[in-house]
Amino acid sequence: MNNIIYINERKNGGGVIMNIFEVAKYFLNTMPMTHKKLQKMCYYAYVWYYVLNNRPLFDNKFQAWEHGPVDPGLYKEYKKYRYHTIEQHEDLDINEDVMVFLNMIIDKYGDLNAGDLEDLSHLELPWKIARGDKLSFESSNDPIEDKYIKTFYLKEYGDISKKEVNFKDKIKEYREKELLYV
Repeated sequence: MNNIIYINERKNGGGVIMNIFEVAKYFLNTMPMTHKKLQKMCYYAYVWYYVLNNRPLFDNKFQAWEHGPVDPGLYKEYKKYRYHTIEQHEDLDINEDVMVFLNMIIDKYGDLNAGDLEDLSHLELPWKIARGDKLSFESSNDPIEDKYIKTFYLKEYGDISKKEVNFKDKIKEYREKELLYV
């Protein structure tokens, strides 16, 4: 997994990147989902590519919005769907190594719904740090910083390409704790 080849390779300050919209289209071609779930799937693709390859999958930066990590450009593109399922079938020219990586993200997170993914992101330190002491309903466009991503995800989950992680149990624990504070 260390030698991933990128979609639409282009140089950017010594690194190669791919386009977040192509990642989104790949996910939508693979399985219909809501805009909110699409945001989280793209976030976790960014996170795990960065963690496993020590460089970003694409150049976009996610922000710590109320409902979890959001890329503003991706939001602008898909917000018209609101809470409706997006179905898309486009021909994409994607390198096989990239497909293997994106399929791993689908395998790990694809069975979770948008609410599950939102709750999971609310558990995780990079989002919490970016939110600071904002209340849950307050808006924010503060970036989720890469320096917290690698440290947190490796420590919390290890290398998910080599082991199973039960995200549903983590979400269940989170929801049970939240009920204690209601």
